[in-house]
Amino acid sequence: MTDLSLRQYAAGDTGPANLLLTQIQQISHKIHLSVARNDKRLKHAEISLSTAAFHLTQLLHSSDYRDRPLIKQTITDVNQAQNAAMMQVFNQ
Repeated sequence: MTDLSLRQYAAGDTGPANLLLTQIQQISHKIHLSVARNDKRLKHAEISLSTAAFHLTQLLHSSDYRDRPLIKQTITDVNQAQNAAMMQVFNQ
């Protein structure tokens, strides 16, 4: 999540934030799939996913209850991709 997205969300403009959450879910899924191909950039991906999960958790705490299911699902997707990447890093 970018600082701009967090500020937009805090200001009540949830449209761009929801679009970004959907994009994060898609990217997480792609990373999760690429782990099986033993991508050489796994450590960088794992760190990026960890950072994204941290920011998404911050967003969850300040979100409206109606937006929480999408945010929680995004956090779950990011965590799954991060765990798969981390396992692959340690198995190399």
